[in-house]
Amino acid sequence: MKRTFFLLGLIAASLLLLVYGPDGLVLYRLPGGLPLGTLFAIVSLVAGSAIPLAASRRRTALRWAGVAALLVALAWFPIGVWLSGNVDLNFVSDAADSVLFRQVTIGSAAFIIATWAWSAVVGWRSYRKRRIAIGEQPVATGG
Repeated sequence: MKRTFFLLGLIAASLLLLVYGPDGLVLYRLPGGLPLGTLFAIVSLVAGSAIPLAASRRRTALRWAGVAALLVALAWFPIGVWLSGNVDLNFVSDAADSVLFRQVTIGSAAFIIATWAWSAVVGWRSYRKRRIAIGEQPVATGG
């Protein structure tokens, strides 16, 4: 559970700096020419895809989905560089490549969020099973 909260904090920090950070920070060039804002995006995608891995047991379908989400997150940046032709991910030559990369990004994020939801459902079910196993009565919900 601590790993999951750490990963959520890492995602929140990366996204906050990416969205609300000063332009100079986001555009700052790391050694090799990679903009810091791109690194924030990579960190948030990879950390997000690691949540199902941190929250699941070995040899479960959720673990395999988490591995697939991690592979998708790791492939996001190389696909962007390949389509744009630069590490800035500036699409100046072909608008079709920009549209394709936007679709790849939305699809990657949707898949990662779906694995989060699956992790939440699995976690909630195991929490309820533990509560019932120790003799607590489940809380009635609904109207």
